Amino acid sequence: MEQYNRDEHIRDIESYEAQIKSTAARDLTIGIVIGGVIGSIAGILFAPKSGQELQQDIKSSVTNISDEVTNKSTEIKDKSNQFINDVSAQQEQKARVKDQVNKLKEMDDKTISQHQQATKEIDQSNKFIDQAEQPSTNQVDMSKYNK
Repeated sequence: MEQYNRDEHIRDIESYEAQIKSTAARDLTIGIVIGGVIGSIAGILFAPKSGQELQQDIKSSVTNISDEVTNKSTEIKDKSNQFINDVSAQQEQKARVKDQVNKLKEMDDKTISQHQQATKEIDQSNKFIDQAEQPSTNQVDMSKYNK
């Protein structure tokens, strides 16, 4: 059974909320641009102007819209590049942390093996000491030889 991790849950909620805010901002920007285009076209078409003035207004409106689209696309490109750089930095940091964890795990494995080896050596030493402390049953009765 998977254990509930509050921090992971909160991080997921925060990333979802950031995604919603990002999407809402993008939708608002697109809506403003489309509204501006439609409003400009409607204003130009319904304005009582001469043909030459109307052409001039259309030309300036197209230029303004083109500049605005260019600016927004540049801004979006910059934000995308920044996001890509942030993600790359996070991946590099994740890799470094993973390497450190693996090194610590290796050190832990070595420590465990050294502890096991030391325990075996202590057990062997204790057996040797126990054997040395036991009275020897191989004593020779010297009274037979002292005649």
